[in-house]
Amino acid sequence: MADPSPITPTKTPEPRIHTAKAGDGSAWIGAGWTLFRQSPGIWVGILLLFVVINLAAGFVPLIGSLAMTVLGPVFTLGWLLGAHDLDTGKNLSAGHLFAGFSHPARNNLILLGGLQLLITFGAGLLALSIGGGALPGEVSVDPTGLLILLMLLVPVIAAFLFATPLVGFARQPLATALRLSFNACFSNWLPLLVWSLLAFALLLLGALPFGLGLLVVAPVLAASYYRMYAAIFAEATA
Repeated sequence: MADPSPITPTKTPEPRIHTAKAGDGSAWIGAGWTLFRQSPGIWVGILLLFVVINLAAGFVPLIGSLAMTVLGPVFTLGWLLGAHDLDTGKNLSAGHLFAGFSHPARNNLILLGGLQLLITFGAGLLALSIGGGALPGEVSVDPTGLLILLMLLVPVIAAFLFATPLVGFARQPLATALRLSFNACFSNWLPLLVWSLLAFALLLLGALPFGLGLLVVAPVLAASYYRMYAAIFAEATA
């Protein structure tokens, strides 16, 4: 079988950005819970398998963590494809975690992961410069500089939030996906803020009983992320 195109995906029209309401932020969480309940055992199994892969990668110094960062969008698309199949009446399986590796947009997703890695590295250097270049254990961060760093990271987060499904589902080029994601985030900042606050609260609650609650919370949030994308880019998930 021939490898997918390494750079340019199939040309498709740009999906239209829908503007959600503030209450949709909580509705996406509820939709994620509904998708989780359809196949809870498989969801938890996928999460545990992903944790094992991350732990195994951690045994390879530096290269393992770098590889997981670069392959992050590929794994993420696998989660999304699983949620999409459940949402359309199909079955979820552990194999969905690796579905992105056989997807036509695989190589573009790897490029997206590489771009994320470069930006993360750049943000780390910026954080060190804000900290005054102090030695480890002696970092003293200027609050003003930290605020500037956070302000710079907000548009970066917005640009990457929906980039993976836009490349995977909508088959958009990287630059277009980043632009559409950025525009969608700022058109829907209020429901996204509601979703983020609820997600943060759920993560805190899930972490309380020795972290066991995260076995449910993490898949629910992954499924709700799919529903969020499907609502904002309604015609791009077919």
